[in-house]
Amino acid sequence: MKQAFTKQTQSKTLIMLFAGWGMDAKTLSQVGRKGFDTLVVWDYRETQLDTTQLSDYEEIIIVAWSLGIPFADRFIQQNKHLPITRCVAVAGSLNPINELTGIDPVIYAKTALLPDERALQKFYMRICGGKAAMDALLPQLPERQLSELREELTLIQHHLSENPNESERLGDTTTDIDASRWDAIYICKNDKIFTSENLKRAWSNANRRITELDTEHFPDFNAILETELIDKSSAKESFSSAEKTYSENATLQQRVAASLIEKATRCGFKQQNADVIEIGSGTGLLTNLYSNTLSNSNIRLIDLSNKLQTYASNGNQFSLEIEDAELKLRDIESESVDIVFSSSTIQWLHSPLKFLREIHRILRPNGKAFISYFGPGTFAALKEFSRGLPYPVITDADIEQIGFKGVIEEQLIDDKFNNAREALLNLRHTGVNSVNPNRLGAGATRKLMQAITADDGTASLTYNAIYLILSK
Repeated sequence: MKQAFTKQTQSKTLIMLFAGWGMDAKTLSQVGRKGFDTLVVWDYRETQLDTTQLSDYEEIIIVAWSLGIPFADRFIQQNKHLPITRCVAVAGSLNPINELTGIDPVIYAKTALLPDERALQKFYMRICGGKAAMDALLPQLPERQLSELREELTLIQHHLSENPNESERLGDTTTDIDASRWDAIYICKNDKIFTSENLKRAWSNANRRITELDTEHFPDFNAILETELIDKSSAKESFSSAEKTYSENATLQQRVAASLIEKATRCGFKQQNADVIEIGSGTGLLTNLYSNTLSNSNIRLIDLSNKLQTYASNGNQFSLEIEDAELKLRDIESESVDIVFSSSTIQWLHSPLKFLREIHRILRPNGKAFISYFGPGTFAALKEFSRGLPYPVITDADIEQIGFKGVIEEQLIDDKFNNAREALLNLRHTGVNSVNPNRLGAGATRKLMQAITADDGTASLTYNAIYLILSK
């Protein structure tokens, strides 16, 4: 595989883009996001990739497109030591050469003949949706020779079939395909390469993580990045600026934290001499609720930005680590923790599923995890006006696959205000940075305020609070 970097000053986060067949670095040269370095990977005649420069990054996000998806999946499996968090699959399949879950083998074989440049141009137009779309999406056509493109298609099929661990990808079923490494899947409704029907079958084990786009095979990758990537530095800045106003305004978050502790107490957990970790301790709303029930315990608080608060001691020892918990957990010793608490936090992580796997790893046998977060449906009325978050989708099957026993509970809650202005101020005072009226402009802000205002003039923000009560 070949690769090309686009680097930004002092960035510690990398987006790895695994391109589709027939592409090169120029094709995706305009794809990226401010504050992130970008690495484009292409040409799957060889399956090895130079990873020497990847050790410089604290976090790696993978976005794989089309026939690049199985090679990205293999890369993820082979490089578990790398700080890979969110993984996004776009317009492709883990089982890509198959009449039910990918490209029909007969069509694949005909494409591999690629007789001349005209046939290649027709392919580019087909993935974009016509000549005009191709001119807009591919201002710089890939500089690839026909002979190497033919060879690439032949070798892609060979690489997928030669690996025993991937042999099932050439079969007719999807039940044994492991989609757990992929946090989000995008299907293009008008795709003429991988039909939406086939991709729904291909990703049936992860259907709740699927988003359908009304586009051709070549989507707007920057729009996908805008949706999928969390600007943690901006989140840190927002929560830091709201530190003095958070506790007074976070009444909804207080209710969710209290419900979480009530559920945890019913479930039972070790109360003395426990090793405890709290993820996203913030101003201590949750910490104050559970610390009174513990004694002589070691409590590690991990947060992006915070000062250590004063808590009831009961012989407990508190420590604060200003860290990105999504990355910090990788450094914690296996089976060294009795209890994990977290409230209103994991929706800010790139991969809550990988986070839960790390939680399972660090918990001792019979250890407990009590987690609340906000899921899909949160701020539904604001969706048109805000970038929002890729709210986590975690299922019972995910919990079981990770190795937990437990339950998932959902609770729709309306946080009510006297008017829309108070509602938007509440977002700012609690550090929620997905809605910024200053960025929207006056007209859009008026529409936003109307969207959350009831007939009597009051306003409400809807949260979908989800609770995980887990035992190892």
